[in-house]
Amino acid sequence: MVGCIVIGIYFRNLYGRIWAKSTTLLVQQICLVIGLAFLIQALLAYIGRADWSLPRWDMIFGSLLVLIVVPAWQVFYSRVIIRAIGSQSVLFLGAAPVSQEITAHLTTRPEIGMTVLGYVEDGEVRADLPGGRVLGRVSDPGKSLKLSNRT
Repeated sequence: MVGCIVIGIYFRNLYGRIWAKSTTLLVQQICLVIGLAFLIQALLAYIGRADWSLPRWDMIFGSLLVLIVVPAWQVFYSRVIIRAIGSQSVLFLGAAPVSQEITAHLTTRPEIGMTVLGYVEDGEVRADLPGGRVLGRVSDPGKSLKLSNRT
């Protein structure tokens, strides 16, 4: 059963994430993995492989322990890693559709560890840019950018 839970956590991609979007979503994913492990346990009991199945209460207590320990470890680990690594600031030169797509991706995935400062471009100033605003123009190299205190 431990193998089923470890493989389930792997296939739900819970090892690859440094930072969880929400603890509720993380607990939901762990519950899904535990539910699958319960189904495999029931299947093993049904086909008569009693030597491979765990006693019912051991499975319930083990699942509750996994349900508490794995999200707690994920939250603790992500806070330590993000504090140790920190966040990198990104400034985009131009507001091309590709850079807007990258900006939208970076703002929806904070676990990547990059914070979007904004854009520097020569075109018209637009307010509908995802994840940032135009901070200055490329043609004004002598002027400082409006980065505020986010550098």
